[in-house]
This record gives sequence, structure tokens and C-alpha cells, in this order.
Amino acid sequence: MRVLVIEDKNFEISRAMNAAQAAGVSVIVMTPESHGMTFEVVSDESGVMDSGSSVSHWLDVIEQVDAVVTDLFWKFRGNGEKPSGLLVALHAAATGKPVCVCTAGGDYKDGHHGSELSFVFDGYIKHEACANLEQKKKFFWNKGKDWEAAFAAVKSAVRKS
Repeated sequence: MRVLVIEDKNFEISRAMNAAQAAGVSVIVMTPESHGMTFEVVSDESGVMDSGSSVSHWLDVIEQVDAVVTDLFWKFRGNGEKPSGLLVALHAAATGKPVCVCTAGGDYKDGHHGSELSFVFDGYIKHEACANLEQKKKFFWNKGKDWEAAFAAVKSAVRKS
């Protein structure tokens, strides 16, 4: 199983790669470059891409993987950190790929992103009207930056599909 991981912090990239290895999944790890328009391939254990190469967009890679795990906040188009991972999650969900947003943010009452996440957490994650949506069974929210749990969630969803 191949998983696309998008993360901008080196420490978290290392943690993600260790968790992927423990989970038995191969990963393509991409990190947004300084202006957030191209992405460097940090690691590709699946053999699809060369490490150190630049990719114009994560959209080009989603079609080549089985699932996606993305950080929530990273710089996009040079405008400072935004919840750019929502764009990744939206496209992954639209293509039917299991996706986990792996963030240290939590909900609006805890986490370092605070109220910036309340619209996601209250408006979708916790909302009862969305509880039984079929597509939501492939969408996961990991608020503790727990890479092991993130890989377990998408791995389980891939097996069920």
C-alpha cells in the first residue's frame, strides 16, 4: 500500500516515516517548498518518484497512491500558514481516496491552532448530520499528530474498499 504524506516540519517527517515503516506501508513524503507552490519529494519508498525531485503539485501524486495523510497547516502560495491540508483532503475525498488530516491542532478548545479549526471540527467532524455519510468513512481527523493512528486509519479504509 502506498500513502502520500504531506508535512512541512522535518521532525514530523521523521516521525511519519518511522510510523509508516512500523505499519508496513510505503510512503511518498512531500514537503511544501518555501513558497508553497512546488513540493520536494523527501522520500519515496514505493519507487514511483525520485527523492529530491520537485513536483508542481500534490494533485499530480494523489492519483498514484492508495491513501493520503496530510498535515493541516502549511504555507501555500507564500501567504503564511493556512489550513492548506483541507485542499488535499478535499481532493482525496473527491477521488475516493482515504485521507487523514494529521494535526497537532485539536478542536477549538485545545491545540495550538485554536479557533482557526472550529469551523472544521464543529461544522463537520462532530456534526450529527454527517455521521452516516458513506464518504466520511474514508475521512479521518487525527488531532494528536499520532502518525501510527493515522496510518492505521487509512490502512483499514483501504482494506474495506
